[in-house]
Amino acid sequence: MIDQEQGISGKSSPSTRNVNTIARLEKEALHHRTATDRLGDRITYFAGSGPFIVIHVVWFTVWVILNSRWFSKIPPFDPFPFTFLTMIVSLEAIFLSAFVLMSQIV
Repeated sequence: MIDQEQGISGKSSPSTRNVNTIARLEKEALHHRTATDRLGDRITYFAGSGPFIVIHVVWFTVWVILNSRWFSKIPPFDPFPFTFLTMIVSLEAIFLSAFVLMSQIV
């Protein structure tokens, strides 16, 4: 039987050597990343997840309900057009884009 990584002659194919070299280089590059880079990767990974979306949907829904005077006993702290919420979301977008860009540098 012929091994898929090696040809008939028993030597590894150029594509297998290239893939192994790339995998080794990527592993070395990941090993040399700083703590800030690893933190950025974790934040980027979480920001692209389902729980992140669910948290934001719940957060925005609660924010709008609390500030839309649907409950007369709770005074709105950020009435429509939700200027404070807009500022928070804008700051979050700035930081998230920076983390995404950091995670792309390898």
